[in-house]
Amino acid sequence: MATSLLKKFEGGLAFNEIEAYTSKARTWYLDQLGDLTMNRKALLRDEETIKRGRLLPGRMFMYFYNPKYKDTLPYYDRFPLTLIIEKAKTGGFYGLNLHYLDYRKRAILLQKLLDYKTNSKFDETTRLRLSYTLLKNAGKLAAFKPCFKHYLSENIVSQIREVPAEYWETALFFPSEQFKKASKSKVFADSRRMI
Repeated sequence: MATSLLKKFEGGLAFNEIEAYTSKARTWYLDQLGDLTMNRKALLRDEETIKRGRLLPGRMFMYFYNPKYKDTLPYYDRFPLTLIIEKAKTGGFYGLNLHYLDYRKRAILLQKLLDYKTNSKFDETTRLRLSYTLLKNAGKLAAFKPCFKHYLSENIVSQIREVPAEYWETALFFPSEQFKKASKSKVFADSRRMI
């Protein structure tokens, strides 16, 4: 890819500004992204992402996914943007697919999750120390509920690409969700009800 999409929109928000992110600023940023034709395959080849053979807890990943039970799910995201929580005892892994929240709620949840970061460098050493127990017991993290998903590794149907910590907030606002069987407005509304 000639120009990295992540690099192009880097600095749209600073981590310390996410919670105070105003409607006007959010509208401007999303308008800028709205001019972007979302090519998810190109995003997976973005020069700023890191190809991984496995998913690492506390880091953000994107990939194409084909759910095992897609016929019975009310809807699902084919291109999750997932913060990995932990391995699942029944196979696969648990993660927070941030696409299930509207853009503002994604930003607020990420800001709160950053309280559990390993350092403030936002480089290859930065990760989040998260567990289901922590998420469940921290009242300020209630927005995790609609995002918490169990994924099966064998149902990942593409490369696994890590989004480096320095680009977490940029990736958060990319309109890369690919919901099947429902519109994103329906998904966002259901998520708001669940919170």
